[in-house]
Amino acid sequence: MKTKSQSETNNSLGKAATYAVIIMAVSNILSRLLGWGRIKTLAHLAGVSGEVDAYIFAFAIPDLINHFLAGSALSITFIPLFQKYLAQDDEQGAWRFFSNVFTVGTIAFIIAIVLSMTFTSNLFFFVGENINDPNNPSQMGLTLRLTRIILPAQLFFFWGALLNGAQYAKKRFLLPSLTPVLYNVGIIIGGVALYNKIGIEGFSWGVLLGSFVGNVVIQIPGALRVGMRFKPHIDLRDKSLHTFLFLTIPLIIGLSMTFSNEFLPKLFATFIPNGEGAIANLDYAYKVVSMLFGFFGQAVVAGVYPFISQLAVSQKLDELHNLLSKILIKIAALLIPIVGISFVLAPNIIGILLEGGTFRPEDTALVAKTFSYYIPCAFFMAGALLYIRAYYAMQRTFFPMIVSTLSIGLCLPLYYYLARTNGSQGIALAATAAMTILCISINTFWNRHYKGNNQQALLKDILLITLFACLGTLCSFGLKRTTSYFSFFSEMTPLKHFLLCLYAGGPSFFITFLGIELTGIQNIRSILMDFVQKVLRR
Repeated sequence: MKTKSQSETNNSLGKAATYAVIIMAVSNILSRLLGWGRIKTLAHLAGVSGEVDAYIFAFAIPDLINHFLAGSALSITFIPLFQKYLAQDDEQGAWRFFSNVFTVGTIAFIIAIVLSMTFTSNLFFFVGENINDPNNPSQMGLTLRLTRIILPAQLFFFWGALLNGAQYAKKRFLLPSLTPVLYNVGIIIGGVALYNKIGIEGFSWGVLLGSFVGNVVIQIPGALRVGMRFKPHIDLRDKSLHTFLFLTIPLIIGLSMTFSNEFLPKLFATFIPNGEGAIANLDYAYKVVSMLFGFFGQAVVAGVYPFISQLAVSQKLDELHNLLSKILIKIAALLIPIVGISFVLAPNIIGILLEGGTFRPEDTALVAKTFSYYIPCAFFMAGALLYIRAYYAMQRTFFPMIVSTLSIGLCLPLYYYLARTNGSQGIALAATAAMTILCISINTFWNRHYKGNNQQALLKDILLITLFACLGTLCSFGLKRTTSYFSFFSEMTPLKHFLLCLYAGGPSFFITFLGIELTGIQNIRSILMDFVQKVLRR
């Protein structure tokens, strides 16, 4: 039987977790809206073109540096180790560990960036003809130039990961939540201000601006407020550094989810026959999918991760199981219906978000087809991310690395085959297959290893949610078909795309969410009302 103090502690933890989720959710909504503004700006000014291919592929080498130095996932392994010092009331030791990782990592990133800028052309030996075309050397030249502009941003991302990690460990979320917001603002400013003067390079300079302001300028004051004590420090014999490296190495050598969705599609798109614009097509589609993933998956997981970590460090596995199940059901109750109905309304969603300027109706149709193959990724990415983070919190990074690598590695031949035979849509289908395998595998292994006792109930709820989502999807399909009888929808504009989404999507979501709520799977009204109230209070 729980004591009063235990009950109060659990309630306090729950409220704090809810507050964190709300901050991250609001931040992700804002950053995803700005992300849409960033994509819209790029689409409006440059459309689906070879120069957009060059700009998007210019992130390939920087992404590899971030992957192999674990910059993008660094805070995942840093937070639990930092929290251990805090749990032992060793504030000085925590900041000494911070300084050691900061100094050693900075040296590693500077070396990697300088070498990459020097030998950029040599590093593109593996790409296909859509970038490395002997008959079009200007495409490779533009890609190299943009790559060198973007490369230094990786150092800022590394600094930001540590500064944010220290704030997360101290349960401070506001300033870290602004990182992606300011990053997107910087890219938009660069594109709008400079495109007419220097072309696509303007977006690359915006990347540099946004990464510096979002990861460094505003995060240093936040870290100072939580007591940061930084002094350049190198101690390669430090046991905590060894533990950190041991936990981080699997993130480096494994094929991570981010690596799979960010790097592999770009790479295999270079092998699509006559594929000018294919990289742009894939990236536009994936960016829209990632907006949904960010709204309803990534924000939730990021917000609860410090609490997952805290339960894992305390070895409260029953509470951890319950928290993971509740979070997964909430994600499923929102994302699965969105996936199904978005599949039907794909052309209209892309029309609303991107059409206009140099992004023409035929581009809308092309990107929408790719988007429809990509959209299931949103749920499977969120589900996989939740349980991968739980493994990281348990300081078991090798096992999810093995599962991720096998799941994604098995699909590499599929990526290449479908790229050659089905183009961008084939790559999107391969990505969905890889994320499906990864999500199911990581969830199954977690429950078998840690003997979760709610697996059947969890599966039952997800199947019921899927059933209601299918009903909503059929409703959406039927309603959309009726619009063919209205001359108003014969020639589409972004406004007409929006009205069609309201007509075909609104009743469909109502039916789906009503079924989910009436069966007691999730109180959708409560989730939405609580979210709105907390946002208004802020």
